[in-house]
Amino acid sequence: MLDSYILEGLHCADCGEKIRKAACEFEGIDSAHLNLARGVLTLDGSEQNRTHALQQLCNSIESGITVKRVGDSKPQQSHSSLLKEFWQIGLAALLIIAAIILGALNFNIVRNIMLTAATLVAVFKPALMGIKGVIREGSLDENFLLTLAAISALFIGEYIEAAAVTLLFAVGEIIESRVTAKSRKSIEKLSEIRPDTVHTDNGDRPAAQIKVGEIIIAHPYERIALDGIVVGGSGQIDASAITGESIPLTAEYGTEVLGGMTAGAGMLRIQVTGDYENSAAARIIKLVEESESRKGNAQRFITRFAKVYTPLMVILALLITVTPWIVTGTFSVDWLRKALVFLVASCPCALVISVPLAFYAGVGAASRKGVLIKGGVHLENLAKAHCIAFDKTGTLTTGELEVTNIHSADGYDPLAIGAGAEQYSHHPVATAIKKACKTPAKLDGEITELAGYGVAVKGEQTVFVGAKRLMEKENIDTSNMPDGQVYVAVDGVCVGVICLADKLREDARQTIKSLKNAGIKQLALLSGDSNIAVESVAKECDIDFWQGQLLPQDKVTALNKLKSSHKSVVFVGDGINDAPVLTEATVGVAMGLGTDAATHTADAVLSSGNLKDIEQAIKISRRTVSTVKTNIALALGVKAAVMVSAFFVPMMWAAVVADVVLSVVCCLNSASLLKSRQ
Repeated sequence: MLDSYILEGLHCADCGEKIRKAACEFEGIDSAHLNLARGVLTLDGSEQNRTHALQQLCNSIESGITVKRVGDSKPQQSHSSLLKEFWQIGLAALLIIAAIILGALNFNIVRNIMLTAATLVAVFKPALMGIKGVIREGSLDENFLLTLAAISALFIGEYIEAAAVTLLFAVGEIIESRVTAKSRKSIEKLSEIRPDTVHTDNGDRPAAQIKVGEIIIAHPYERIALDGIVVGGSGQIDASAITGESIPLTAEYGTEVLGGMTAGAGMLRIQVTGDYENSAAARIIKLVEESESRKGNAQRFITRFAKVYTPLMVILALLITVTPWIVTGTFSVDWLRKALVFLVASCPCALVISVPLAFYAGVGAASRKGVLIKGGVHLENLAKAHCIAFDKTGTLTTGELEVTNIHSADGYDPLAIGAGAEQYSHHPVATAIKKACKTPAKLDGEITELAGYGVAVKGEQTVFVGAKRLMEKENIDTSNMPDGQVYVAVDGVCVGVICLADKLREDARQTIKSLKNAGIKQLALLSGDSNIAVESVAKECDIDFWQGQLLPQDKVTALNKLKSSHKSVVFVGDGINDAPVLTEATVGVAMGLGTDAATHTADAVLSSGNLKDIEQAIKISRRTVSTVKTNIALALGVKAAVMVSAFFVPMMWAAVVADVVLSVVCCLNSASLLKSRQ
């Protein structure tokens, strides 16, 4: 059983990892997962409320964290905690200012005492956390690095530098935590698409208690809580939160609506078709929340990197101090100063926080555009995809047949005859013929449906309407007609053929063109339909590679051939009969939220069912990966520059400023992914 807790005030990756590991040791807990981007710890084990135990654990590792169970009221950082932080900074700043004034008056001893006091005030919290980390985990973190640097600076008589560095670090920590918190709030807005209560004829009730078949009421400009069908009222609906579509939908009797959509000016009565936990909004929230656990290569690299990086930097700093001492036989304060600057500049905070935040923000940005991507690994694979294969029916086409051509013998109207014969049939072919014919022929006689063949009308005349095999069965010659889908025969003579085709989606051609312009090297069409139908769609969409008459296992074989020449192959299908090939693809993309097969089998879901959203998915994934690479390059580049410069001009304050600015810039860069871009 999964149980989640919000850790309000947690912004340190190292502290979060310590909390996660310690939580795994709770009795009855099998595992624990921390989503740092959202500040949520999920425990897998018993349903027992662990809020108190987690609060004690957090207090022992890092002060200022407030624990609340998900579902309870959202916690806020206490005013006393904020006041304590600002008092510490304010007191340290006043002591430094007073020390500078006293120094100018040549009260140097008092000046040094006050600077030492300022250093101790500012370094108290990180020192406490650093010591706890060493005692509890045997690990070295950024707090330990700062404490070591500050004490060493005091030891060598660099009082002003020690005080300034610790003050800058404290200010930077507050700025970084505020930036991270703001980014986190932007991401958490996703959870607001699902209302907790609904209006009914018997008053307001919890949405989780509403059963399938009940009637709920959506008031004007309120979010709809559950999936259902409109049975009363009419008006416009804003579906952008679910599908990413900005154009309002018209809702009237019989219109299907999804939880998370927003009603317009009119009041709607909706018959519920799905429970609370399985609504479209719930599935979106679940997919986005679970996405952080499916880490991409960059995220896994940063996790492994952070485990060995900090201890390695401490060893290198120690070598920088000790090596000249061993070589010359004389302890050098100058080399110690260089080692301290090297140590402070090496802090990996900018990477450890900003990279996971970028992937989570990328997934959130995609969901706002109607694309649900199930994790960083799939987002990375989308970004590097150079081949996209499509299913035909329901993907490039609407799945609705339409009459495209009619061939007839003199004196006959095969469309009218066909519509008359098919008047009672609900088969998709019959529906398309009846839709195309304005005036069906009136046929006398008994109409018999011949399963798998067509229909027969036996009266004054004998009429057969159906597939070519029906003509062959009745020994009717069709050589006078071209190939088609539906043949019409009267009294043993073929008098016409009706050609039908699956209707192409309006956005299919433009989507294919846009993908080519976006750098997709190969576009393919893999379908179980006839070669004629598949070739026709491929030509209309300007797709260079196609294969028809493929069974599900044949599609997998065809896809594997594409994978042999492309590192990342995306397959876009309807998520039902395409389940095997969706699983086999590097990234399987399902059209729409309508089925569990689409939601569970695919790696990404186009929730709106709009084909053009695949282009949005590619753009967002590329932008996210680009942001991650920028953050990594920027952080490593700047840190390397500062660490190298430490050997020539060792300025500890510059190392702290570089670390603080880097963390803020990288976090803001990651959070920028949430901004809407077309």
